[in-house]
Amino acid sequence: MDWCDTCCQLILPQEKIHSLGRDYHQNCFHCAQCLRQLQPGKHLQLDQQLFCNRCCSTIMLQLTDQTKSNMIIQDGQQCSISNPQQAPQINSHINSIIQKAQEYNSYYAKNINLQLKITKYNNNVLIEGALKIYWQLNSPTHRVDQQHTSCTLVDLVDLDKPVQEDQRLTYLPQFDSVQQVRVSSILSTNHVIALLLGRNKIINHYRYYGLFLMYHNGYSRQLKEEEIPLLIRLQVGPSDQACKIVIKDIHTSDKLERSISQEAAQFMCFSTTELENILKQYQFEEQRELEKIRTKYSKQKILIEKQIQSMHSCV
Repeated sequence: MDWCDTCCQLILPQEKIHSLGRDYHQNCFHCAQCLRQLQPGKHLQLDQQLFCNRCCSTIMLQLTDQTKSNMIIQDGQQCSISNPQQAPQINSHINSIIQKAQEYNSYYAKNINLQLKITKYNNNVLIEGALKIYWQLNSPTHRVDQQHTSCTLVDLVDLDKPVQEDQRLTYLPQFDSVQQVRVSSILSTNHVIALLLGRNKIINHYRYYGLFLMYHNGYSRQLKEEEIPLLIRLQVGPSDQACKIVIKDIHTSDKLERSISQEAAQFMCFSTTELENILKQYQFEEQRELEKIRTKYSKQKILIEKQIQSMHSCV
């Protein structure tokens, strides 16, 4: 039996809508603000209520209760503030976010579409704008062929259900192609992935994919589910040449994809000749350290042997 995540009542099969891993009644699956019917994979949940992407930012500005007024974004994650004496530190952090957003807008002074909207309210700040994400998928995705099927996206959003092959379209975005998606500083990694997939009408589950920071030296790391990609973008700076955000497919059994370690990535910017010289220097230092160890233990061995001989002579 399936239960509605909104009203906690039993769902009949003909009334069931499956979205982002949860089940809903058709009548319950609507935006709590504008009451429009939601589309699977294209909604957000705040305080146990569903909202469409358009209303989500407006709702956040209207939240003036103590719980939300005591929320602050730190290091790309949401944290709760319980001590009022932390107010000066909070204001300093908010000002830092605003300053980074202003620097970001200065970088894109000639491209208004990429500039961020900054809204300060209560003890927090809301950042909104376009985020550039690069596609780096190795496996094709699936779209619904709506011209040759009577099924809707609601029926096909769960890939575990049997779907005829002629009802799907294979789609693989061009490798390293860039796409802009409008996000805000309240959207976590999973929300951003779901938005990106929904915009491209991809019916694969968002948990099959991950967002990664790719630095120019080859170092990469996967963003955690609770991190805020837009704020992470502000932290690393606006330049895509220095660091860019990419989406990759990941294995469900190994969500954290193996990537080049930061220690190894530091050598990727050197030429072959430079690396050979570095290797020779390491070998020289290794031999020098080995010689020190041999000298040290040789002296110890001599002292021990002399002590043994002295003991034998006494006997």
